Amino acid sequence: MIRTERYRLALALIPALFLGYLFVYPLVRIIGLSLGAGSLGAVADLFAEPRLRQSAWFTVWQAGLSTVLTLLAALPLTAVIARFDFPGRALVRALVTVPFVLPTVVVAAAFVSLGVRGSIWAILAAHVFFNIAVVVRTVGGLWSRIDPDLVAAARTLGASRWQAFRTVTLPLLR
Repeated sequence: MIRTERYRLALALIPALFLGYLFVYPLVRIIGLSLGAGSLGAVADLFAEPRLRQSAWFTVWQAGLSTVLTLLAALPLTAVIARFDFPGRALVRALVTVPFVLPTVVVAAAFVSLGVRGSIWAILAAHVFFNIAVVVRTVGGLWSRIDPDLVAAARTLGASRWQAFRTVTLPLLR
């Protein structure tokens, strides 16, 4: 029995060493080099620069808006794919996933060819385009496992569709 445990530990050690050397070590090294000698004062000095603060603020607000827009676009599609069985459902799911696996350069070229470029709307559209697949795949898996009888019970008790979604479905998805 002890020999089997040692064997399992040795087998687990191989991928752990691999990940440690090829992922953790470079990541720790990059963070250490970017922070200089580990001084947090150097990081504070960076944020004293107005241009960096503006870039950080732009990143934060556009990421938040991108998330909201992605959810608004993806949740109805996710609901249809997760809750209804229809011909071509697997094809729709595959087509929704395509943007996520396309190279970024190909997507950027497509957006440019469509005339979407050089604005915040181009950035937001690209983020929504990529992230719809993430929402459909991750949230859709959870949504399909929610018992429809729970929503039906809420509707039977007088909840509107929106109330049933807000009080039953949404908490279960969170």
